[in-house]
Amino acid sequence: MKLKPFESRWFTPSGLSQRIQLRYGLFEPEGNPRGTLVLQGGRTEFIEKHAENIAELVARGFTVWSMDWRGQGLSTRPLADPHKGHIDEFTTYLTDFHQFMTDVVEPRTGRPDILMGHSMGGHILTRYLYRYPSAANRAILVAPMTRINTGPVPENAMYSIANNACRLGLSREYAASQTSHGPDQESFSRNRLTTDEPRFNAAIAPIRDNPKLALGGITYGWLRAAILSMQKARPKAYLRRVLTPTLLVSPVNDRVVDPADHIKVARRLHDGTLHRIHGSEHEILHENDNVRASFWRAFERFTEPALTR
Repeated sequence: MKLKPFESRWFTPSGLSQRIQLRYGLFEPEGNPRGTLVLQGGRTEFIEKHAENIAELVARGFTVWSMDWRGQGLSTRPLADPHKGHIDEFTTYLTDFHQFMTDVVEPRTGRPDILMGHSMGGHILTRYLYRYPSAANRAILVAPMTRINTGPVPENAMYSIANNACRLGLSREYAASQTSHGPDQESFSRNRLTTDEPRFNAAIAPIRDNPKLALGGITYGWLRAAILSMQKARPKAYLRRVLTPTLLVSPVNDRVVDPADHIKVARRLHDGTLHRIHGSEHEILHENDNVRASFWRAFERFTEPALTR
Protein backbone atom coordinates (compact mmCIF):
# COMPACT_ATOMS: atom_id res chain seq x y z
CA MET A 1 0.00 0.00 0.00
CA LYS A 2 1.16 3.52 -0.76
CA LEU A 3 0.26 6.70 1.04
CA LYS A 4 -1.16 9.48 -1.08
CA PRO A 5 0.97 12.64 -1.04
CA PHE A 6 -0.13 14.98 1.70
CA GLU A 7 0.29 18.62 2.51
CA SER A 8 2.37 19.22 5.63
CA ARG A 9 0.69 21.35 8.26
CA TRP A 10 2.15 23.07 11.32
CA PHE A 11 0.88 24.47 14.58
CA THR A 12 2.60 26.49 17.27
CA PRO A 13 2.13 25.39 20.90
CA SER A 14 1.11 28.36 23.02
CA GLY A 15 2.78 29.65 26.16
CA LEU A 16 6.34 29.21 24.89
CA SER A 17 9.19 31.69 25.21
CA GLN A 18 10.47 30.68 21.79
CA ARG A 19 8.57 30.00 18.63
CA ILE A 20 8.25 26.28 17.96
CA GLN A 21 6.39 24.78 15.02
CA LEU A 22 5.23 21.18 15.15
CA ARG A 23 4.40 19.44 11.91
CA TYR A 24 1.47 17.08 11.53
CA GLY A 25 -0.56 15.23 8.94
CA LEU A 26 -4.19 14.16 8.64
CA PHE A 27 -5.16 11.15 6.51
CA GLU A 28 -8.81 10.30 5.89
CA PRO A 29 -10.49 7.28 4.30
CA GLU A 30 -13.16 7.49 1.69
CA GLY A 31 -16.68 7.35 3.08
CA ASN A 32 -17.56 7.17 6.75
CA PRO A 33 -14.53 6.43 8.95
CA ARG A 34 -14.44 3.34 11.09
CA GLY A 35 -12.67 5.25 13.83
CA THR A 36 -9.95 7.80 14.60
CA LEU A 37 -6.37 6.83 15.45
CA VAL A 38 -3.36 8.93 16.41
CA LEU A 39 -0.06 7.34 15.37
CA GLN A 40 3.19 8.56 16.95
CA GLY A 41 6.60 7.32 15.89
CA GLY A 42 9.78 6.83 17.85
CA ARG A 43 13.04 8.74 18.11
CA THR A 44 14.45 9.79 14.70
CA GLU A 45 11.13 8.96 13.01
CA PHE A 46 8.88 11.18 10.92
CA ILE A 47 5.49 10.94 9.26
CA GLU A 48 6.76 9.68 5.89
CA LYS A 49 8.56 6.75 7.51
CA HIS A 50 5.17 5.34 8.49
CA ALA A 51 3.63 5.78 5.04
CA GLU A 52 2.90 2.07 4.62
CA ASN A 53 1.38 1.81 8.08
CA ILE A 54 -0.76 4.92 7.65
CA ALA A 55 -1.95 3.61 4.28
CA GLU A 56 -2.82 0.29 5.93
CA LEU A 57 -4.81 2.06 8.63
CA VAL A 58 -6.63 4.29 6.14
CA ALA A 59 -7.48 1.21 4.05
CA ARG A 60 -8.95 -0.31 7.22
CA GLY A 61 -11.23 2.71 7.51
CA PHE A 62 -9.37 4.84 10.05
CA THR A 63 -8.90 8.57 10.09
CA VAL A 64 -5.23 8.90 11.04
CA TRP A 65 -3.39 11.78 12.66
CA SER A 66 0.39 11.88 13.12
CA MET A 67 2.81 14.52 14.40
CA ASP A 68 6.58 14.89 14.12
CA TRP A 69 7.97 15.20 17.64
CA ARG A 70 9.81 18.38 18.54
CA GLY A 71 13.40 18.08 17.36
CA GLN A 72 12.79 15.61 14.54
CA GLY A 73 11.08 15.26 11.20
CA LEU A 74 10.16 18.71 9.94
CA SER A 75 9.18 20.05 13.35
CA THR A 76 11.40 22.76 14.84
CA ARG A 77 14.79 21.53 16.04
CA PRO A 78 16.12 23.10 19.24
CA LEU A 79 19.86 23.18 18.47
CA ALA A 80 22.04 24.82 15.85
CA ASP A 81 23.18 21.34 14.77
CA PRO A 82 19.91 19.83 13.49
CA HIS A 83 21.31 16.30 13.64
CA LYS A 84 21.58 16.28 17.43
CA GLY A 85 18.71 14.44 19.10
CA HIS A 86 18.06 16.66 22.12
CA ILE A 87 15.32 17.46 24.64
CA ASP A 88 15.41 19.27 27.96
CA GLU A 89 12.93 16.92 29.65
CA PHE A 90 10.23 14.54 28.49
CA THR A 91 7.45 16.69 29.96
CA THR A 92 8.12 18.96 26.98
CA TYR A 93 7.02 16.16 24.65
CA LEU A 94 3.94 15.63 26.82
CA THR A 95 3.01 19.30 26.68
CA ASP A 96 3.45 19.39 22.90
CA PHE A 97 1.33 16.28 22.43
CA HIS A 98 -1.43 17.57 24.70
CA GLN A 99 -1.69 20.76 22.68
CA PHE A 100 -1.73 18.73 19.48
CA MET A 101 -4.62 16.70 20.84
CA THR A 102 -6.63 19.60 22.27
CA ASP A 103 -5.89 22.30 19.68
CA VAL A 104 -5.71 20.26 16.49
CA VAL A 105 -7.11 16.73 16.72
CA GLU A 106 -10.17 17.00 18.95
CA PRO A 107 -11.69 20.13 17.35
CA ARG A 108 -11.57 18.44 13.94
CA THR A 109 -12.40 14.77 14.59
CA GLY A 110 -13.24 14.54 18.30
CA ARG A 111 -11.65 12.34 20.92
CA PRO A 112 -9.67 9.58 19.16
CA ASP A 113 -10.66 5.96 19.53
CA ILE A 114 -7.06 4.75 19.61
CA LEU A 115 -3.64 6.12 20.49
CA MET A 116 -0.78 4.12 18.97
CA GLY A 117 2.90 4.76 19.55
CA HIS A 118 6.16 3.10 18.59
CA SER A 119 9.25 3.02 20.83
CA MET A 120 9.76 6.52 22.29
CA GLY A 121 6.27 7.35 21.06
CA GLY A 122 4.88 4.43 23.04
CA HIS A 123 6.66 5.62 26.17
CA ILE A 124 5.34 9.16 25.83
CA LEU A 125 1.81 7.89 25.25
CA THR A 126 2.05 5.79 28.42
CA ARG A 127 2.88 8.89 30.41
CA TYR A 128 0.18 10.85 28.59
CA LEU A 129 -2.49 8.32 29.49
CA TYR A 130 -1.35 8.44 33.12
CA ARG A 131 -2.09 12.16 33.04
CA TYR A 132 -5.20 11.99 30.85
CA PRO A 133 -6.87 8.59 31.32
CA SER A 134 -9.89 9.52 29.17
CA ALA A 135 -7.81 10.67 26.18
CA ALA A 136 -8.77 7.62 24.08
CA ASN A 137 -10.74 4.39 24.26
CA ARG A 138 -7.70 2.15 23.76
CA ALA A 139 -3.93 2.35 23.37
CA ILE A 140 -1.41 0.29 21.44
CA LEU A 141 2.26 0.41 22.43
CA VAL A 142 4.55 -1.04 19.77
CA ALA A 143 8.00 -1.98 21.13
CA PRO A 144 7.65 0.83 23.70
CA MET A 145 10.74 2.41 25.16
CA THR A 146 10.38 1.11 28.72
CA ARG A 147 14.07 0.32 29.28
CA ILE A 148 16.83 1.07 26.79
CA ASN A 149 19.32 -1.68 26.02
CA THR A 150 22.47 -0.09 27.47
CA GLY A 151 24.65 -3.12 26.78
CA PRO A 152 27.31 -3.93 29.39
CA VAL A 153 26.79 -0.57 31.16
CA PRO A 154 23.94 -0.69 33.73
CA GLU A 155 21.21 1.91 33.39
CA ASN A 156 22.11 3.66 36.66
CA ALA A 157 25.74 3.95 35.57
CA MET A 158 24.62 5.31 32.20
CA TYR A 159 22.49 7.87 34.00
CA SER A 160 25.41 8.93 36.19
CA ILE A 161 27.57 9.47 33.11
CA ALA A 162 24.88 11.56 31.39
CA ASN A 163 24.04 13.51 34.54
CA ASN A 164 27.68 14.36 35.24
CA ALA A 165 28.16 15.48 31.64
CA CYS A 166 25.11 17.75 31.94
CA ARG A 167 26.45 19.23 35.18
CA LEU A 168 29.65 20.06 33.30
CA GLY A 169 27.63 21.99 30.71
CA LEU A 170 27.68 19.24 28.07
CA SER A 171 23.93 18.55 27.92
CA ARG A 172 23.78 19.64 24.27
CA GLU A 173 26.80 17.64 23.17
CA TYR A 174 26.62 14.20 21.59
CA ALA A 175 26.75 11.39 24.11
CA ALA A 176 29.71 9.03 23.82
CA SER A 177 29.72 7.06 20.52
CA GLN A 178 26.89 9.20 19.08
CA THR A 179 27.34 11.04 15.78
CA SER A 180 25.39 12.89 13.13
CA HIS A 181 23.29 10.97 10.62
CA GLY A 182 25.55 9.19 8.16
CA PRO A 183 26.21 6.03 6.12
CA ASP A 184 25.96 3.74 9.15
CA GLN A 185 22.32 4.71 9.65
CA GLU A 186 21.60 3.90 6.00
CA SER A 187 23.32 0.50 5.94
CA PHE A 188 20.99 -2.48 6.13
CA SER A 189 23.81 -4.85 7.12
CA ARG A 190 24.55 -2.73 10.21
CA ASN A 191 20.98 -2.07 11.26
CA ARG A 192 19.36 -3.42 14.44
CA LEU A 193 15.84 -2.37 13.54
CA THR A 194 14.39 -4.81 11.00
CA THR A 195 15.15 -8.01 9.12
CA ASP A 196 13.31 -6.75 6.02
CA GLU A 197 15.69 -5.02 3.59
CA PRO A 198 13.05 -3.54 1.21
CA ARG A 199 11.18 -1.96 4.13
CA PHE A 200 14.43 -0.72 5.63
CA ASN A 201 15.24 1.00 2.35
CA ALA A 202 11.69 2.37 2.05
CA ALA A 203 11.98 3.86 5.53
CA ILE A 204 15.14 5.81 4.74
CA ALA A 205 14.15 6.76 1.16
CA PRO A 206 12.38 9.97 2.30
CA ILE A 207 15.64 11.17 3.88
CA ARG A 208 17.39 10.83 0.55
CA ASP A 209 14.59 12.89 -1.03
CA ASN A 210 14.65 15.46 1.78
CA PRO A 211 17.83 15.45 3.92
CA LYS A 212 16.14 17.77 6.44
CA LEU A 213 14.32 14.70 7.77
CA ALA A 214 17.58 13.09 8.95
CA LEU A 215 18.43 12.96 12.64
CA GLY A 216 21.64 11.73 14.22
CA GLY A 217 22.52 10.46 17.67
CA ILE A 218 21.43 11.57 21.11
CA THR A 219 22.87 14.23 23.39
CA TYR A 220 23.73 13.75 27.05
CA GLY A 221 20.68 15.87 27.84
CA TRP A 222 18.36 13.58 25.89
CA LEU A 223 19.88 10.49 27.54
CA ARG A 224 19.47 11.89 31.04
CA ALA A 225 15.89 12.99 30.33
CA ALA A 226 14.99 9.62 28.79
CA ILE A 227 16.30 7.55 31.69
CA LEU A 228 14.56 9.78 34.24
CA SER A 229 11.30 9.51 32.30
CA MET A 230 11.48 5.73 31.94
CA GLN A 231 12.26 5.31 35.62
CA LYS A 232 9.30 7.50 36.51
CA ALA A 233 6.91 5.44 34.36
CA ARG A 234 8.16 1.98 35.31
CA PRO A 235 6.90 1.31 38.86
CA LYS A 236 3.77 -0.75 39.46
CA ALA A 237 2.09 2.08 41.39
CA TYR A 238 2.48 4.32 38.32
CA LEU A 239 1.36 1.82 35.69
CA ARG A 240 -1.68 0.76 37.72
CA ARG A 241 -2.97 4.30 37.20
CA VAL A 242 -2.83 3.97 33.41
CA LEU A 243 -6.48 2.95 33.18
CA THR A 244 -6.88 2.83 29.39
CA PRO A 245 -7.05 -0.72 27.99
CA THR A 246 -3.61 -1.18 26.46
CA LEU A 247 -2.08 -3.65 24.01
CA LEU A 248 1.69 -3.93 24.33
CA VAL A 249 3.27 -5.53 21.26
CA SER A 250 6.78 -6.75 22.02
CA PRO A 251 9.45 -7.92 19.53
CA VAL A 252 11.23 -10.84 21.16
CA ASN A 253 14.49 -10.17 19.28
CA ASP A 254 14.58 -6.45 20.12
CA ARG A 255 18.12 -5.12 20.61
CA VAL A 256 17.22 -1.45 21.06
CA VAL A 257 14.92 -1.73 24.07
CA ASP A 258 14.70 -4.59 26.55
CA PRO A 259 11.86 -6.99 25.58
CA ALA A 260 12.04 -8.71 28.98
CA ASP A 261 10.96 -5.44 30.54
CA HIS A 262 7.84 -5.42 28.34
CA ILE A 263 6.59 -8.52 30.17
CA LYS A 264 6.87 -6.72 33.52
CA VAL A 265 5.23 -3.54 32.21
CA ALA A 266 2.29 -5.39 30.64
CA ARG A 267 1.62 -7.15 33.96
CA ARG A 268 1.72 -3.88 35.89
CA LEU A 269 -0.69 -2.01 33.64
CA HIS A 270 -4.22 -1.72 35.01
CA ASP A 271 -5.66 -3.33 31.86
CA GLY A 272 -2.72 -4.59 29.81
CA THR A 273 -2.54 -7.24 27.09
CA LEU A 274 0.86 -8.51 25.93
CA HIS A 275 1.43 -9.78 22.39
CA ARG A 276 4.97 -11.06 21.78
CA ILE A 277 6.24 -11.57 18.23
CA HIS A 278 9.14 -13.94 17.68
CA GLY A 279 11.62 -13.25 14.90
CA SER A 280 11.10 -9.49 15.06
CA GLU A 281 13.64 -6.76 15.64
CA HIS A 282 12.70 -3.40 17.17
CA GLU A 283 10.67 -1.94 14.31
CA ILE A 284 7.71 -4.33 14.15
CA LEU A 285 5.84 -2.04 11.77
CA HIS A 286 8.74 -2.16 9.28
CA GLU A 287 9.38 -5.87 9.60
CA ASN A 288 8.75 -8.80 7.24
CA ASP A 289 5.27 -9.84 6.18
CA ASN A 290 4.95 -12.60 8.79
CA VAL A 291 5.73 -10.22 11.64
CA ARG A 292 3.39 -7.58 10.31
CA ALA A 293 0.61 -10.13 9.82
CA SER A 294 0.94 -11.13 13.48
CA PHE A 295 0.75 -7.48 14.47
CA TRP A 296 -2.36 -6.75 12.41
CA ARG A 297 -4.17 -9.82 13.75
CA ALA A 298 -3.50 -8.62 17.30
CA PHE A 299 -4.51 -5.10 16.28
CA GLU A 300 -7.90 -6.25 14.97
CA ARG A 301 -8.68 -8.41 17.99
CA PHE A 302 -7.84 -5.58 20.34
CA THR A 303 -9.42 -2.62 18.58
CA GLU A 304 -12.75 -4.13 17.49
CA PRO A 305 -14.44 -3.72 20.92
CA ALA A 306 -13.42 -0.04 21.01
CA LEU A 307 -15.08 0.58 17.64
CA THR A 308 -18.39 -1.10 18.40
CA ARG A 309 -20.91 1.66 18.82
